[in-house]
This record gives sequence, C-alpha cells and structure tokens, in this order.
Amino acid sequence: MAGAICIAGRRASRLLIFFCCLILTGCETAMMSVLSVGASTGINYTLNGIASRTFTASADEVHQAASTALGRMGIEIQDHQIEEGGQTLHAQARDWVIELYLEPLSSESTRMRASVNRSWQLDKSTAIEIVEQTAQALEETKATLAPVSKGI
Repeated sequence: MAGAICIAGRRASRLLIFFCCLILTGCETAMMSVLSVGASTGINYTLNGIASRTFTASADEVHQAASTALGRMGIEIQDHQIEEGGQTLHAQARDWVIELYLEPLSSESTRMRASVNRSWQLDKSTAIEIVEQTAQALEETKATLAPVSKGI
C-alpha cells in the first residue's frame, strides 16, 4: 500500500511540474509580445530607464517639439545647456528629475535620449511618453509646414 501511494505521489509531482512548465512557457510568450510593443513604436529603452529614438529632423526642430511635448504634459524646462556633442534639457515634475539629451547625427537627423528618475527610482513609462509626445509634436509641426497640394 505504501508503494502505491509513493507511485501516485511521483505521478502527481510529475504532472505538477509538467503543468508548471506549460504555464511558464505561456508567460514567456506573453512577455515577449509585451516587450515587442515598444519596439513597434520605434522607441528603444534600456534597463537603466533611458528611452531613445532617432528622428528625421534637425536638432532645433526636435528641441522645439520636445519643448512642446513637455508643455503639453505640464512640465516646465528648467535649464537648457548646449554642449559640443549636443544639447541637454533639464526639467522637473514634482520630485522627478527629467533629462533630455539631443544629439545631432546629421543636419537632418537627431537622436533623443530621455531619462526620468527620483533618487534611485527610474520611470521608464514617463520617459517613453515624453519621446512619444515629442514625435507627435514633430509630426504636427511638419504637417502644418507642408505645402498644401492643389487638385489637378
């Protein structure tokens, strides 16, 4: 009788392990699809909470779009520094420190890096939203500046 209980216990533990493997495999698939959402928007982000994207626009155009984006979000720019390799915008929302670095890659392409942190906390979602809002402001600016095509 004790042998039958031992065999039944082994079968049950094997089934439990099998079902756990199935569940974990499903989680991996779901996690990969969640992670691919950021990739589909063209925004990259690192484990240290920095979101980045390259825009087909000059550094001045991206700076203006970033200023518009921060304004829409109710965030004021506190400091703007021009450096040899680019420019940095510093802002603050409550106790969150925001830093945007604009690096011109050419006269018509600019890489933007956004980081948002508070002490040791990183806020990836706000960094991503700032980049997305900048992209939207840039598109709106380009749409208003585009010549109106006349029907033939």
